[in-house]
Amino acid sequence: STPDRPDGPAATITEEMTGGEGLFMATGAADLGDAYVEEEFLAEGTATSYAPVGEITADGRWTLEPDEEADYATRIVVRRPAEADDASGTVLVEWLNVSGGVDADAGYSTLAEEVVRSGHTWVGVSAQLIGIEGGDVAVEVDVAGAEAQGQGLKALDPERYGELTHPGDGFSFDIFTQV
Repeated sequence: STPDRPDGPAATITEEMTGGEGLFMATGAADLGDAYVEEEFLAEGTATSYAPVGEITADGRWTLEPDEEADYATRIVVRRPAEADDASGTVLVEWLNVSGGVDADAGYSTLAEEVVRSGHTWVGVSAQLIGIEGGDVAVEVDVAGAEAQGQGLKALDPERYGELTHPGDGFSFDIFTQV
């Protein structure tokens, strides 16, 4: 059975993304074998940022209220069993890590064996600005592929990712929730 979705906006998943240099992930291509497929989709909508009501205190208990709205177009990566009958019905959704200045599937990298063995579906969400638009890098690493750090998907592959747009990290929580 399909559980009821909570009230609120949902991202519109409009098309499979193809072309360009192919799907980009900082950790490289996932080794999925023949039993799994990897797809990339455009996710669009209007997200809300939130502003604090009163003081931001050290205890982490804050009241927030809706602030601004902005349109977005991001990407999601889906890794799923190739055959629907092999799917467990469990979907794991990961906020892609951008600490290194590019989208990375850090959670999937550590869970891949169990995800595939169990027949789960994994969805990675490009939720943050730097992953799409580029920007300052929090953690610089000296490894193969480091030249991509901080460029963002749009600069790395304009043909594939040129239509993506991210209004800023204040909208990231709502973008992730909508996906």
